[in-house]
Amino acid sequence: MPDSNENIPPELKALLEQKRAEILVSNHAPVADFAGLSPAHMYALINFPVDSAEPPIKQQLATPEMVETSIMCGAMLTALNFFASDKGEKLTPQGRWPRKVLLQIYELGDGDERGYDRPPRLEEDWPIANALHAILVHGKLLRKAKGRMYVTKQGRNFLNVTAATAYEWIQTEFTEHFNWAYLDGYPDIVRYQQHWGFMIWLLLRFGGQERPVSFYSEAFIKAWPMFLDELPEDSLSLSAEERFKSVFRIRYVQRWLAWMGWIEYRYEGRGFDSEIMLKATPVFYQRWATFA
Repeated sequence: MPDSNENIPPELKALLEQKRAEILVSNHAPVADFAGLSPAHMYALINFPVDSAEPPIKQQLATPEMVETSIMCGAMLTALNFFASDKGEKLTPQGRWPRKVLLQIYELGDGDERGYDRPPRLEEDWPIANALHAILVHGKLLRKAKGRMYVTKQGRNFLNVTAATAYEWIQTEFTEHFNWAYLDGYPDIVRYQQHWGFMIWLLLRFGGQERPVSFYSEAFIKAWPMFLDELPEDSLSLSAEERFKSVFRIRYVQRWLAWMGWIEYRYEGRGFDSEIMLKATPVFYQRWATFA
């Protein structure tokens, strides 16, 4: 095949090669607004956070400590064990999980000292159970038939292998496949969740010291200011930045990182003016690391 550049004057060809080299260098140069990541690394982090050819983060094998500290994994195994009888368990007339299993999951907590302080009556009262019902059925670990719920063959496999396998599965399903917006009344903006790898990067860099949630949400806004334009107006007349921070706090911190056991947090102040202070846990660093 003839060279498509054969008719280009040498001077122009040299200029094109110089520009290509400059673009390559630029794409791999750290950017302050990306918390030190290069555009190439940010692209990999968003599109291939775990299996990119040149990722800025790496995921390490699950350990027993990760399983023990993950509320989400513990709730998953509790639900599978509850429905593991050959006869299954009867659902409510509305098709919800029975209160007995909700109470077992409730006992595991949700990582929030100001969370729902009454035992749940319905799945909607306890978000972890609400999410797991959808995840386990969609993932074909549980099935419904004639008003009862049963563990599938695939679900039984998770009860017969190491709990670390269940941890790996629920992390992927909840982080990458489950729609976090299902659990709250905030707008369903898919891109917010798709950028989860950036939060891992931020915690690897800054999570060793307790910092306010706003430190991390502001880093997201700095990297992607267009996020604020994607939020519709609301009746409370809050600014777009305030609304984004509320979405970020509940989805990223309270119902992802805390449920996976990767952060611990506390409230500083009271009421609407309180700030959440968070810090990465030891198991977070067992799970995630940066490439040298």
